[in-house]
Amino acid sequence: MIINQVLGKVPTISIDKTDGCQMYLSADSLAVEIISSKSSEMNVLIPNGSGDYVSFVIHFCLLLIKLIIFLYIFFRLNNQFQNNLRLQLVENH
Repeated sequence: MIINQVLGKVPTISIDKTDGCQMYLSADSLAVEIISSKSSEMNVLIPNGSGDYVSFVIHFCLLLIKLIIFLYIFFRLNNQFQNNLRLQLVENH
């Protein structure tokens, strides 16, 4: 098991080819982006304000959810762009 601790503020944590990892984040690093590849059994621990940490398991499905949200936003914006373009074409004729 690999144990990491962030004492300051970091924008990104990258984890590659790791089975069993615990990441202790500081209060300044709660907006960190965690990127993983070929890894499993990852836990993120964040401070709860009383000196203890709360543990969250990172599942592979979270990565899929991020991808689905990205694709939804992309296609939604793409459809809005196409509709605006059609509207402009109709107005110009």
